[in-house]
Amino acid sequence: MTLIAGPAVLAVEPLYAPGPFLVIGLLVSLRNVVGDGRHVDKRALKRSYVGIPLGVLAGIGILLLVPRREMALLVGVTVCVLTATLLFGWKPTRTPTTETITGAAVSFTAVSAGMPGPPLVIGYHDLEPAQLRGMAGSLVTVVIAVGLGSLWASGNFGLEEVKLSGLALPGMIAGLVGARWARPLFDRPWSRTVVLALAFLGGLGLIIRQL
Repeated sequence: MTLIAGPAVLAVEPLYAPGPFLVIGLLVSLRNVVGDGRHVDKRALKRSYVGIPLGVLAGIGILLLVPRREMALLVGVTVCVLTATLLFGWKPTRTPTTETITGAAVSFTAVSAGMPGPPLVIGYHDLEPAQLRGMAGSLVTVVIAVGLGSLWASGNFGLEEVKLSGLALPGMIAGLVGARWARPLFDRPWSRTVVLALAFLGGLGLIIRQL
């Protein structure tokens, strides 16, 4: 959602970031916790949790200082850069330190743009799809819960964001139902390249939309 659908939606309606994206992402993350939580590396997850407070504070700070147009442009550039580095073979070694940094980065991009996906995919690039879904769900659920509370407290989540979240829920539910049959197609080596390529195009489209 945050790699492909997110940039495309932002190109049409910037108000979906970050609050409504986080509401939708919370439901998707809860599904991943229930369906794939058993695959989680608990020690790595705890280290990622350590980075959440710093990432949330930095995200709120950026959100208060940067206008929406510039934020959308920043999101597009970030998605393009991160996905391009993965497509060209960059595979950072996962260590306890990088796991904490991943937690902070996921929190930052979630709160500032409603897109925790890009840094999470890079930080845990070595995990199998089921492991990645479980780790993503367990980490992002906490990040979103903290992030939504912070957005509300800082005045960045109100009635308009609630309405947009409601409009997106039917599509999100349909996607979760369809994913039950589509998921096996993506548990294959070639799917990673396809997803990253689509993500890059989505980020590029968002950049072009802001120019």
